[in-house]
Amino acid sequence: MGVWPQYHPAGRRRVQERLATYLQQLLDDQSPHPMFWAACMTCEEQSPGADDPDALQLWCLQHSGRTSHESFRCEITTHGRVFPANDGT
Repeated sequence: MGVWPQYHPAGRRRVQERLATYLQQLLDDQSPHPMFWAACMTCEEQSPGADDPDALQLWCLQHSGRTSHESFRCEITTHGRVFPANDGT
């Protein structure tokens, strides 16, 4: 039984090289900025999404002040775009 190319080390390397060629994260003004969220690990109340990490920190501090809860899960969502290679492969 043969090994699928994507699972063979050399095939995996080719896939990684192609991904590195195809994937380009846009950091210019046209791309969406990262979004930040937090959720309390005690009561699961969630913050509104914010594009400023300081707003997230403020929400956590305010929630902790109101509830004495101390643990939070924070998430950051970033965006990227995929461009095909010039030769279409």
